[in-house]
Amino acid sequence: MKPCIKKNILHKQAYNNFYLFVHYGMKIIFLLLALTICTVKLFAQEDDADEKKLKIGIGAIIALPLSNLKQYSNFGAGASALAVYHINETIAGFAQVEVVGFKNKGSNNRQGTFHIPIIVGARYRNGNFFLALGAGYGYFSIEGEKTGGFLTSPQIGYDFGKLQAIINYTSTAITDGNLSYVGLKVFRTF
Repeated sequence: MKPCIKKNILHKQAYNNFYLFVHYGMKIIFLLLALTICTVKLFAQEDDADEKKLKIGIGAIIALPLSNLKQYSNFGAGASALAVYHINETIAGFAQVEVVGFKNKGSNNRQGTFHIPIIVGARYRNGNFFLALGAGYGYFSIEGEKTGGFLTSPQIGYDFGKLQAIINYTSTAITDGNLSYVGLKVFRTF
């Protein structure tokens, strides 16, 4: 294959991955941001954030790859959105959507590794500490190859009122095993 043809193919693959990130990832982030702003306006009359039945949050995540994902990357970071509905003082339902980008390990391929998990689950709260178990779908793009599958995410966290810190393990089952990582998330809730 001629070098110029190979170069054009690589540029087309990089463009396709960038397009997918912009098309899906950015739309999700903007939709969640708009939802957060609308929810903040809707609940602006309430003074104490801890008494709200519904909390919306945006935050950041840092991730350390495990299992098969460790072959491709050694660090990840991204953005996350959170919605928590308090059923009573100890039980709550939650939903999270994230976009996590992982730095490729020793590869000349600049397409990168992206993960978009969509998680729903339940929380058990004791004071400000909580335990949570979430499940959903995890979409991965690894150096241009796309895959996805069933996702599980046990979590432990602490609610500081307007801030929440969560340590989680996220694992997505794929045909060749699983792609998993340990993450630290920090949310600002409204």
